[in-house]
Amino acid sequence: MREHDVAFLGIPYAQPPFGDLRFAAPAPVDKWKGVIPATKFAPTAPQPERRFTLIPEPIIEGGEAPPCLSLNVFTPADVAKKGGALPVFVWIHGGGFTAGTPSSPWYDGAAFTRDGIVVVSLGYRLGCEGFLKLDDAPANRAVLDCIAGLEWVHANIARFGGDPARVTIGGQSAGGGMVTILAAHERGAELCNGAIAMSGTAMRLGGSERAARTAAKIAEAAGLPLTVDAFASMAPSKLIEIQEAARLDRSTSLAPTVDGTVIAAYLPAAIDQGATASIPMLAGATTEEGVGPQRNAKATADELNALLDRLGLDEAGKRAFRSMYPKAKNGELRARALTDSEFRVGPVRLAERRAALPEAAPTFLYETAWQSPGLENIGAVHCIDIPFAFDCLADEWAQNVCGGRAPQAMADAMHGAFVRFITDGDPGWAPYDPSGSRTTMVFNADSRVFDDPHAPLRAIWP
Repeated sequence: MREHDVAFLGIPYAQPPFGDLRFAAPAPVDKWKGVIPATKFAPTAPQPERRFTLIPEPIIEGGEAPPCLSLNVFTPADVAKKGGALPVFVWIHGGGFTAGTPSSPWYDGAAFTRDGIVVVSLGYRLGCEGFLKLDDAPANRAVLDCIAGLEWVHANIARFGGDPARVTIGGQSAGGGMVTILAAHERGAELCNGAIAMSGTAMRLGGSERAARTAAKIAEAAGLPLTVDAFASMAPSKLIEIQEAARLDRSTSLAPTVDGTVIAAYLPAAIDQGATASIPMLAGATTEEGVGPQRNAKATADELNALLDRLGLDEAGKRAFRSMYPKAKNGELRARALTDSEFRVGPVRLAERRAALPEAAPTFLYETAWQSPGLENIGAVHCIDIPFAFDCLADEWAQNVCGGRAPQAMADAMHGAFVRFITDGDPGWAPYDPSGSRTTMVFNADSRVFDDPHAPLRAIWP
């Protein structure tokens, strides 16, 4: 945190979701008695220990009933001089819906508060606590958590100098997917005035069958029926062990799924029906997302072919895909297929569907192409764009991940675009127009706009 910040940390927006509230919808906080110090981050939502993360994500222990439904507010120290009623940026962290924290030093909001924006970083339930389908519990509890957090923002952010009528929600990876889910919610236009989705769009959500498969694997690993009573007696730490033991795979995941109520429809259909139409959106991905760690991975031709089949490519599509990366071996091709089909083409399809609606709000696309030399040339990998967007390249871990040579000019360009979008709804380049040039900003050491840079992807991926 820098001198132009005032931080209020660990503010509860809902009661701890444990005890009698285990697996329930988020419950409002009772009226506070006295003063909350707001000087320490709240405990992290229960999650597995991870050996390494590209983002610095400290796990803050809080026992078996942590008050993890909390948020942090960063506001300019001179908010009164800035006139109050400032635009608000609500950040939703990533972590695959099973990990992550709102308390990363990369999310401290200092560069945004410097530029006259109030920042809120939001915690929500993860893994089984947030997504396990139980017979007598609401589905997608973590989505309900985020809605409750946004309700708190609307009710209280004016006290911190923010304008509840100018709230932009943003997130990366799982957080980006959550952003698009919230924007498409029936209350989306009420809860936000803009949306930024980084490396996640939720364009391919699972449905009730995936939720049921996942729940069955968890129930088998736990030896319990799928009821609140059965699972509520299990300590969160034990449930994490069960979650890990279940060995979930690509056909089973603890993540948002279409349930018909909290998430009423698949995102493409929801967009076609007008959901998100009034909300300007900024969306993009990195050029290599999951490629860096997998560049030298091993895979057989049969394994690659099976993956391309599952991803929907016919023989012509497979040939076209391979021709895009003629020097890549099977392991790298596998990573590039997942990157292109799940991350890079998602914003394009999102923008296309939104543009098809009459008088829809604009969608602005970007891609982060800068190749990091850090961590043995990890490249334009997943998460590499966050320290540029938050303009925190001086952070020690950011220097490690970025190799100590990250271009400040790119941070100026990307952070500046985010500030303009949050403030005015326009990042500084033309909206994506499928009937025109398909303008896309490519952030790099020399950031500039390109016309239809994703044409080869559009021709290959559904």
